[in-house]
Amino acid sequence: MDFRTVRRTFLDYFIRQHHRLVRSSPVIPFEDPTLLFTNAGMNQFKDQLLGLRDEGYRRACSVQKCIRAGGKHNDLDAVGKDGRHLTFFEMLGNWSFGDYYKREAIEWAWNLSLEGFGLDPSRIHVSVYKDDDEAYELWRTHIGVPPERIVRLGDLDKGDEENFWSMGPTGPCGPCTELYYDLGPAHSCGKPSCGVGCDCDRYFEYWNNVFMEFNRQADGAFVPLAFKSVDTGLGLERLTAILNGKVSVFETDAFQPLIQAIRAAAPVQLPEEKMAVACNVVADHVRSVSVSLADGAFFSNEGRGYVLRRILRRGVRFCRELGFREPFIYKLVAIVAETLGDVYPELHEKRGHVEREIRTEEQRFLATLDHGLDLFDKTLATLPPGTGFPGEAAFKLHDTYGFPVDLTEIMLGERGATLDRSGFDQAMEAQRTRGRSAMKFYEGAGAAAGVWVESPYRSDDELAGKRFVGYHTERAECRVLRYRAHGEDQFELVLDRTPFYAESGGQVADTGTLEGCGLCLAVQDVQRNENDLVVHRVACSGALPLGLFDTSFVATVDGARRQAIRRNHTATHLLHRALRDLLGEGVHQAGSKVSPEALRFDFNTSQRLEPQALRHLETAVNAAILANLPVEIHEDLPLEEARRHGAMALFGEKYGDLVRMVQIEDVSLELCGGTHARRTGDLGSFVVTEEGSIASGVRRIEARTGEGALTYLRDRLAVVEKLGKRFGVVESSLDEHLGRLADENKELRRQVEKLGEEVFVARLPERLASVPTTPKGTKVLVEKLPEGLGRNELLRRADLLRDRLGSGVVALTLPQGPKLALVLTVTPDLQAAHPATDLLKTVTERLGGSGGGKPHLAQGSLADPARFPELEALLLGVLG
Repeated sequence: MDFRTVRRTFLDYFIRQHHRLVRSSPVIPFEDPTLLFTNAGMNQFKDQLLGLRDEGYRRACSVQKCIRAGGKHNDLDAVGKDGRHLTFFEMLGNWSFGDYYKREAIEWAWNLSLEGFGLDPSRIHVSVYKDDDEAYELWRTHIGVPPERIVRLGDLDKGDEENFWSMGPTGPCGPCTELYYDLGPAHSCGKPSCGVGCDCDRYFEYWNNVFMEFNRQADGAFVPLAFKSVDTGLGLERLTAILNGKVSVFETDAFQPLIQAIRAAAPVQLPEEKMAVACNVVADHVRSVSVSLADGAFFSNEGRGYVLRRILRRGVRFCRELGFREPFIYKLVAIVAETLGDVYPELHEKRGHVEREIRTEEQRFLATLDHGLDLFDKTLATLPPGTGFPGEAAFKLHDTYGFPVDLTEIMLGERGATLDRSGFDQAMEAQRTRGRSAMKFYEGAGAAAGVWVESPYRSDDELAGKRFVGYHTERAECRVLRYRAHGEDQFELVLDRTPFYAESGGQVADTGTLEGCGLCLAVQDVQRNENDLVVHRVACSGALPLGLFDTSFVATVDGARRQAIRRNHTATHLLHRALRDLLGEGVHQAGSKVSPEALRFDFNTSQRLEPQALRHLETAVNAAILANLPVEIHEDLPLEEARRHGAMALFGEKYGDLVRMVQIEDVSLELCGGTHARRTGDLGSFVVTEEGSIASGVRRIEARTGEGALTYLRDRLAVVEKLGKRFGVVESSLDEHLGRLADENKELRRQVEKLGEEVFVARLPERLASVPTTPKGTKVLVEKLPEGLGRNELLRRADLLRDRLGSGVVALTLPQGPKLALVLTVTPDLQAAHPATDLLKTVTERLGGSGGGKPHLAQGSLADPARFPELEALLLGVLG
C-alpha cells in the first residue's frame, strides 16, 4: 500500500465514524510561544482540549505536518542513524473533545489496523502506562490481546514519562497506549530483555492513543481538565513501511524519489552504509526545510529560523561527503512538491520562493564550509587522546564559519570524540555579554493597574465589551461596563460597544473622545485583553464621577486620523499584490505596521530591491489608485468559501469558521479585519520612502499615501529647488551640473593627494634622518598624518617609509571620527622576531583599540587619540 493510500484509508475510516476532517495547520505555530514547530496533530486543537474554544464539533480527524527538531521533541540528531526517526513527518490523528474516550479509541485503532490496513493481529503488541488499569483491561478483555503482548511502561514519580504524553513543558497531557508491530526475530537485537520499548528495530511503534486528563502547569502540577479527551497520532511514514515489509521509512515511496535522485546525482559513491545515511539525511532535511519555508518560516540566527539553518547546514555537510561542491539541495524541492503537493498545495505555490531561499542559504554555508572543516580536522589532530574538543575552537567554528554547535558535536561523535561544551558555552556567553543591549518590553493592558470596578447592571449579551461597530460608523452611543485606574491621570474602560478599532494585525488603534456624565475623555489607546474585551485607555485628571455607570456616553473616533489609517492599510494590500507580481507568489507578508503617518510592510525575500524595482512597485500601486477601483468588504464569509475564491490568508493569523474578506476587484483578495478605504482613488497617491533589510531573508518597505505622500514629495522638491537656486541652474539640469561638480571635485582631490605625496616624498630624507633608534639599532618611525587623507593614502605612505627605512618599524595614524586609524608595518628582516600583528596587539592592549593583519602589515585603530604621544615610547620599549 503506497503512502497516499494509507493516508486516505485512515481519514476515510474516521469520517465514517462521524469525525470532522480538519486540514493541517502550518508547521509554524504562530500563536503558541511554547513551541518552535508544530510537533503533533493536537497542537491546533490545544484550546479545544483545554475547553477554551468550541469549534462546533466534538470529533475530528486530520493529517498534520509535523517537525520535531528542537525543544522537548527533537529527533534531529537521530535522523540517519536508524530507519524510524525523522525531523519532518505526517501525523494521522483522530480526536475526541469530551465525547468518546478509551473504549472507542482502542476499539477503532484495533479495527482499522486489522480491517483497513490488513495487519496480522498476532504481531500487534501494545503498551499502557503503569497505572492505567482501564486501558489494560480493555485490551485484554474487550479486544482480546493476550497479557504477554501487553506491557506496562513509565513511572512519573521516578521521572520516567514513557507512556505518558505531553505536548511540551506545559499544556494538555495524560497517559497513553501505544501499538507496536513485531517485525520478527530477524530484526531483534538478540538481548534477552528485547521487547516492546527496546531501541532495536524488531518492535516498530506506529500508533499512539493519548487520553488527555490533565493540564500540566509551569510548576509541574497536574490540574484536571474540564473534560476528558482523546488525542491519537499515527506516523504515516512508519505505517507505510510496516505495510510494505520495510524496516526503514526511507525505503518507502514517500522517500524513494528523493533518495534515487540524490544517488543518481552524487559525484562520489560512498560505501553503502555511509551512502545510505547521507542520502537519508538529505532527503529528510529537504522535506523539513521546504515545508517550513512554504509555511512562512525563514532562516535566521535565532529561534526556529536558527533550527532551520542547523537542519539545512547538516544536510549541506552530508552533500559535501557525497561530493557536491555547489548548491544541490534546492534542486530537490521540485520532488518534495511532487510527492506532498497534492495534500499541501502551498509547496507548489511557493516552490520558486523555497528554491531561492535554500539555494542562497547553501551558498552562504559552502563559502566557509571547507575552511571550517580544515580547522576542525587540524584541531582534532592536535588533541591528546581522551581530551575534549576545545570549546573555543567550537565557538570559532560557530561564529566564524557558521557551524551550528550540534553539527560539530555530531562530527565529533563520528570520530569518537567529545566536546568541551562548558568551554563553548562560556565563549558564547562572553560574546552575548559583549553584544547585549537593553531590550524594551511593552507593558500590556492591565500591568500594574488597579482593581476593576464593575457596573452593577448585568447583561446577558455575550458580546458586551467585545462588540466592535466601527466598520460602519465612527460614532456610537455606549455604556461603561467596568473601569480601573491605570497609572497617573489615566483610566482603562470597557464599553458595551465601541467604534474604536483595537490595535490588531499591524494596524494601530483608533483615538478620539468619549463624552458623557459631564466629561470629555481623550481616548489614547485601545487594546483587546486576554479575554477579548476591548480596553480603552483614557486621560482623566482626578477621579471618575460616581454616576459613570448610570449615563450613556458618545464615543467618537478621530475621523481624519482614521481616514489616513484606512488609506495606508489599503495601500499595504496593493503593495503586497505588486510585490508578488514582481518577485513571485512565494513572497508573503512577514509583518506590518499601519499608522496615520505611514505604512511599513515586511516581506520575505533574499533579493535586494534595486531603485528601478521600487519605481515599478510605485507605478503598479499608483495605477490601481488612478483606476479608482472599489474596495469591497465581504463580511461573515465561510472560511472554505473564501479559500475557494482564492483569498490570501496571512501567515500567523488564526481564522474562525467565518471570515472577513477584502477585495479590490481582480487586483487583491485578502482575509483582513482592518479598516479600509472605500475606493482606491481615496489613497490619492503612493510613494516609497525607504527600503532595506531588517533580518536574514526579510526586507522592509516604508511608504506613505495621501497627504503624507504629498508632504514627503513637497519636502523633496523643496530640496531640489534650493539646490537649483544655490548653483544657479534650472532644476532639469541639476543632475548634470552636480555630476560635473562631483567629477571636478574628484579630480581636484586627486591632484591634492598627488601634490601631498610629492611633498611627503621630498621631506623623506629630512624625516628619516631624525628617526629614533633602539639600543639594538632598530628604527621606530611614528607619525600622525593630517586629517583629510584616505586609508589608501595611509597605506601608500606607510609602504614608502618602510621601504626607505632600512631596518625598523613604521607606525602611521590618521584621524578617523572619534578614533585614530593605525597602520603598523615592519621591514622584512624583523618580521620573524617582531610580526606586525604582535606589535599591534601589544599597542591596542596597552593603549586601547583593536585590529589585526599579517606579519608585514597590520591595521587597526586607537580608541583614544589623546594617547597617541605614548605610541613611540611604547614601540621603542617593546623593540628594545
